[in-house]
Amino acid sequence: KESQKENNAPEGRADFLRLLALNVAVRGEISQLSKLLVAVGSGVDHGLWLQTAIVLGLAEGLPRCQNSAIPKSLSALIQNSPEELKTLIPAIERIVQNASDVAMNRSLGDADRMAAMNLMTHLPPEQLTKAIEALLTPGESSACQKSAVEAIRRSGRVDLAELLLTRWDVLNPHARSSALDLLLVRKETTRQLLALMSSGTVPSSVISIDQRLILLKHPDEAIRTACITLFGGTVSANRREVADQYAKALDLPGDVQRGAAVFQKTCSKCHRIGTVGSNVGPDISDTRARARDALLYDILDPNRRVDPQYTEYVIVTKDGQLLNGLLIAETAESLTLRQPEGREVSLSRSDVEEFKSTSKSLMPEGIERDVTVEQMADVLAFLKQGLKSP
Repeated sequence: KESQKENNAPEGRADFLRLLALNVAVRGEISQLSKLLVAVGSGVDHGLWLQTAIVLGLAEGLPRCQNSAIPKSLSALIQNSPEELKTLIPAIERIVQNASDVAMNRSLGDADRMAAMNLMTHLPPEQLTKAIEALLTPGESSACQKSAVEAIRRSGRVDLAELLLTRWDVLNPHARSSALDLLLVRKETTRQLLALMSSGTVPSSVISIDQRLILLKHPDEAIRTACITLFGGTVSANRREVADQYAKALDLPGDVQRGAAVFQKTCSKCHRIGTVGSNVGPDISDTRARARDALLYDILDPNRRVDPQYTEYVIVTKDGQLLNGLLIAETAESLTLRQPEGREVSLSRSDVEEFKSTSKSLMPEGIERDVTVEQMADVLAFLKQGLKSP
């Protein structure tokens, strides 16, 4: 058996296997599919993550399979597989059926459990609900809770999204961030969330700048009105005036460690410095070479100059979802957005009611609402110096 370190399986290895299986499923060659299914059956010694990653890749690739003899979904493949694959199918069926049990088993490593959660949307509705309820409980690891939220997202079930509102107090910070993004996609859950904020049950401070600005421009009037009450309306359109007010940050002595904390809270969803954050927006690795005043103005006035590839797009779906992000792929049939934290969402054009560019940066204006002049000096110190090695 592999070492425990290997059994914990870095996410990159699981993702590689998933993509490999996806490509094999799309090609639909029986000989390659057979080898893949053999790997599922014999992969137990390498950890459940390996088997689950392969099955997940099959599930994602089968709808686009180029071989007309291969069923176009995982459930169809299990029920009606080609004769050459029949003896190998039970291994896949077993992995899918055991997904909820593996996900809820805290004696297993997070890698195996999180991999199983990726398959839970293929379970019967009642079984999925039971698993999600068990995962949104006190004492659950942050990584597993976040994966449970992503399973809710993939399921598309509004009732499971609403469950997050009743379990808010037991969600870990990373899970709360993912939960917020999911709740703000639909009008129904957005209204419920804002009502909890108005009553003080959920603090309004958990809403980030980018989320706040989207809500303040929401197509639903009731949501816009509630947000104005909670957040005080739109930000100042006079960005030069704001920049002048924050110019004093250029002369203040900033603290790198405090700046790192502000960066992680406010900027890391879309920018990365060292090991902190996600590469969604423009590369900012050259910040040490740039002048402090140039950095300050870019932060306070992100729309002063916008690279076309980092222009924000907004999609409204026919079932009422509101999504924003960078357009990274577009075909005659689909649209793909990259959102904060590096998430990617693909939509069929037939499901899209409205699709438009805001002609603005994905980075929002209004950071002055959450970051003081003194904190801005700290952020500039962090961007200019970076964290020193201990």
